[in-house]
Amino acid sequence: MKDYIIGRSRSDLDLKAAQAKTLELDMLRMALSIQHHIKQGNNCKGVLLVMNSKANRRVNTWLDKYNLKPNIEVYEYQPTPSELIQLKSEKKGNKVAIANPQGNASANYAQSLGAKRLKEHIEKKYSSIKQTSNNLFNLEWTYFGVY
Repeated sequence: MKDYIIGRSRSDLDLKAAQAKTLELDMLRMALSIQHHIKQGNNCKGVLLVMNSKANRRVNTWLDKYNLKPNIEVYEYQPTPSELIQLKSEKKGNKVAIANPQGNASANYAQSLGAKRLKEHIEKKYSSIKQTSNNLFNLEWTYFGVY
């Protein structure tokens, strides 16, 4: 038997229709992966990082709705003012790039920030964890660890 932690970070600063649906889908994918590990006789928990209180409340509502609270923790990271400026700038650039057929949208800063903060949170809470790579169900996780 092994103990796993699956982590996913989301950098949504608002929850318009598309962002909310994608956030919910990520949470449900996490739940499916957790259930897969549990059915194989392992322990597994999920940590979903969000970057604002509105997303935190929404995810907690879904966790109650789907009865997933025992298996998934929501970690709310509040970006610093300078991080928030960079996130907003990147997201604004992405909107322009998506509207342009030759545009090149990128979420490098958001992904890097989310991965860093999620790793810090998980490794502080689960001190014996070892990060590894795993793409269960061909899904890329921000963090996958064994402890």
